[in-house]
Amino acid sequence: MMQLISALLLLVALGRVKPDCINGGIRLNSTSPAARSVAAVFNAKAAGLVEVCLGGTWGTVCNQFDSLAAAVACRQLGYSTRGASYVGAASLGKGNGPILMSEVSCYGNETQLVDCPYNNLTYLCEHTDDVGVVCFAENFTCTNGEVRLVGGASNNTGTVQVCLNQRFGTICDDFFDNYDAQVVCSGLGFQRSGAVSLSSAANGRGIGPILLTNIYCNGNESRITECSYSTYSENICNHYEDAGVVCKGNGASCQDYDVRLVGGRIRSEGRVEICYNGVWGTVCDDYWINIHADIVCRQLNYSTPGSIAIGSAAFGPGSGPIFISRLSCIGNETSLGSCKFDIGAPYYCSHNEDASVDCRDPSNLCVNGSVRLVGGETPNQGLVELCVDGEWGTLCGDYDWNKAAASVVCNQLGYNNTNAPAIRVTNGYYGRGIGIIWPQRFQCQGNEQSLLQCSFYIPFFSYCQHGSDAGLLCPPTNITAQNCPCRNGDIRLMAGTSSNEGR
Repeated sequence: MMQLISALLLLVALGRVKPDCINGGIRLNSTSPAARSVAAVFNAKAAGLVEVCLGGTWGTVCNQFDSLAAAVACRQLGYSTRGASYVGAASLGKGNGPILMSEVSCYGNETQLVDCPYNNLTYLCEHTDDVGVVCFAENFTCTNGEVRLVGGASNNTGTVQVCLNQRFGTICDDFFDNYDAQVVCSGLGFQRSGAVSLSSAANGRGIGPILLTNIYCNGNESRITECSYSTYSENICNHYEDAGVVCKGNGASCQDYDVRLVGGRIRSEGRVEICYNGVWGTVCDDYWINIHADIVCRQLNYSTPGSIAIGSAAFGPGSGPIFISRLSCIGNETSLGSCKFDIGAPYYCSHNEDASVDCRDPSNLCVNGSVRLVGGETPNQGLVELCVDGEWGTLCGDYDWNKAAASVVCNQLGYNNTNAPAIRVTNGYYGRGIGIIWPQRFQCQGNEQSLLQCSFYIPFFSYCQHGSDAGLLCPPTNITAQNCPCRNGDIRLMAGTSSNEGR
């Protein structure tokens, strides 16, 4: 041991080892936003990327790691072993030096991480596998069956954590239902009635062990540990299956079954969000049809019929809970809450299936035959949208979308095609459209004044989806033959380090 210390001191004197790197030492790199966020959310004393000193060099640890190894790391750092948790997949930060340890297997009573058996052959690891730990203060304690919520937008919702054997962990969402949610909410001081279970880590993925799965409660138990459950959850569950709840809170900012539209380009369109227990959530698009859209729009005081139901998170995926699925309405309801539905989303619903609407707002109705370009970096480019019967919709960008039709649209928008041609764009280059895809396939000569003056046909069946919307690049209005920045057939190199290389 004395020889090792002497050798290290010699290396320090020679400038080959930094004084802060003593063999076997560890430290937490807590500079990432994720590490700071985890420490704040879980009220932890420390959280960060694990770095270990070996051979005079700081490096990271591959995430073949477990809770016992996390406990040893926290003990070595001067924190409690209680509640010690590990987080893999570089979730608390990614290193940039060597990866020095993998397959760390501790008994839990070691004083240093390097006292545990480990493998220093880390060639199969990458920094995306770097492990982090979360440590708590020495006085950390919890009581078996105690629950808490983390990650939610308010104190009545979040990912459920339960205490077992002096450590908090999450609950797998397998068979987790509203009866189980009632027990959790009651244990937190909220009402049992109205509690909603959440699945698929709706309020964010937890950290540490997954302690319970296959929970079955009657709803009247005082603690979740009084229900039947299994404890082998870490073998069959991942943190993307963490269970959450929404409890009925006090002083809510919204009323049950209020609705709002989010993410739209104008106020009458967007992702449907519905309030429950004072928390905003989304609607699953299974069985989502125009009848349901009409009810939402009427609830928002858009009385003109013809609302359009849109699925697949057309206005972007939401966050937090998915409250409503399997919706069934007659059509004369005054609010979405008057319909039949399941409260809480089944496991197969994700935010990529959030429902949206396009309400008919008389103040925003367009003139029949009008065209516009959306989604481009400049006004003269983008997805082509055509107004038919007061409603904007996209066009199919298949083989029928040709230069003649593109030229007509550019002329209709006031762009001159004389000195530079209109360029048709397909395959969703300007992004995915939303709402209607008009079925018409326009067959223009190129000299028409508007697109609706072109002849067209409607195919018996169309395979068009918003990934193949028609787009367009019109020549700028100030372009002439003399000032044209490029001519057909010109090429150039871009982003190279010299004039003879580049894209």
